[in-house]
Amino acid sequence: MKKLLLIMAITIAFSFVLISCTADAEDTAQPTTQAEQSEQNNEPFRPGASFTWSREESIEDLAARARRYIVRVEVLDERTELFNSSAGLVSFEEINTIHRLRVLEVFQGNTQPGEVIEVRQMGGELNGETFVNDDLVSLAAGEELVMFLFGVTQEEYPDLDWSAGSRPATLINPWQGIYRVPPASLGGQDIAAQADDTVLESLHPDNNLVLTVGDLARIAAASE
Repeated sequence: MKKLLLIMAITIAFSFVLISCTADAEDTAQPTTQAEQSEQNNEPFRPGASFTWSREESIEDLAARARRYIVRVEVLDERTELFNSSAGLVSFEEINTIHRLRVLEVFQGNTQPGEVIEVRQMGGELNGETFVNDDLVSLAAGEELVMFLFGVTQEEYPDLDWSAGSRPATLINPWQGIYRVPPASLGGQDIAAQADDTVLESLHPDNNLVLTVGDLARIAAASE
């Protein structure tokens, strides 16, 4: 009888220790994902790099990668939305900032002055959720810019979501893909009318490439 009581006492004590350890583990459990960590700290979700940008070594290389457009545009407006980046068996949605742009001048690509195109960037805020992208380039309505844009076609990537009929273009990279138009061209004057050595200001301070009006003229001539 004493032996039975001793075994029962040991079993009860062991069960109590096990329950206590489990409770402590739950109380001190750490977030298992970066999103959970951000939620716990009441901070916007700052995901790890989901895309590795490459820098080009020359304006010629930049132009070669701009398979969609090289254009002078006016920024019209912006919106944020969940962008479906599904491809094949992999499918995910991410918050994107999408700008509408009116084309003013075409140096390369299948578009015309007056057309409205769209460019998207990862990041933004939607329905109280924030996707932080440190490389997101802020654009203001009315700004006049030259953009080097990349894009894909349905023929090249049929597994992507083409339900909208087309997909917004993207910058070649956030450092080298966008330039501010010199003030002298505002009011409808084409960039091509300016001196060849006129330099366009990069929107990003880390841009190591210098873009001139002469560069754009050569790009336009080569694409004819």
